Amino acid sequence: LSSSVFATVFYPLHRVKILLQTQDSNPLITSGQASRTSAADMCAVPRLVREGGVRELWRGNGAYMLRHVPSTTLSFAFKDALLRALPHYDAFEDLGKAALVNLAAGFIGGAAALFFVYPLDFATIRMAAELRQSKKRLGVMDTLNSTQRSGGLTALYRGFGVSAAAIGAYKALYFGLYDTACAAMEQASLRAEMDMAGRGDRWAAANLVVVTASSLTYPLDVVRKRLVADTALGPGRQQYKGFFDCVFKMARTEGLGGFYRFYAYDMMLRLGGGVLLVLYDELK
Repeated sequence: LSSSVFATVFYPLHRVKILLQTQDSNPLITSGQASRTSAADMCAVPRLVREGGVRELWRGNGAYMLRHVPSTTLSFAFKDALLRALPHYDAFEDLGKAALVNLAAGFIGGAAALFFVYPLDFATIRMAAELRQSKKRLGVMDTLNSTQRSGGLTALYRGFGVSAAAIGAYKALYFGLYDTACAAMEQASLRAEMDMAGRGDRWAAANLVVVTASSLTYPLDVVRKRLVADTALGPGRQQYKGFFDCVFKMARTEGLGGFYRFYAYDMMLRLGGGVLLVLYDELK
């Protein structure tokens, strides 16, 4: 419940992140019909309110919440189930193997959870990436239905491969590094009883993990969102033919910096991600 409330309250920042990540491929912006938003525009929040009112800040939040809760729950559940099924290694005596098991459990758990909620993730990105000037602005079900009608059921999973890689890699690092670090601390008896100092260590480890995971997977996150936002143009008018085409075009027109554009803004949103790891650890 607390995670849902937190996600809803801060959803406007999440929406702005998607707008910033996808605007360089938005036809309204590239054609000059809408102005581009820079990182200095106070996160574009005033612009959204000015163009569409306060409700505009939460456009796509319905689909996001329908995706967020089961995705978070399933990723934790799948990861724990996999850890019980996979071989167990002492993190202090065999750190490498223990880390590989934790990374594998995180990757598979994250990718599997995404599969069940991907159409909602797809709808969230599509709706959040739309500007007020767009001629056709659809709700959650209309977005999914129109996509399915134009490209079949497989269209709802366009970009799933790169999304699974991005989310899987993020969850692998998110869960894997944290679980390995905590297990190593316990096995070394640094904080055997997990007192207040132990919680502080886990909190520091969780935030370091979030920064590391976000830094390494951010380019994939940008590409996957552009691929999803690109589907709004319809078959035959899309800018990208697939993952590699998107990567090559971004590299050619925006340079390597394009893959990390607005990265600092993303980090501000991610730093709270360590809370879930520590709280879940406390409740287990």
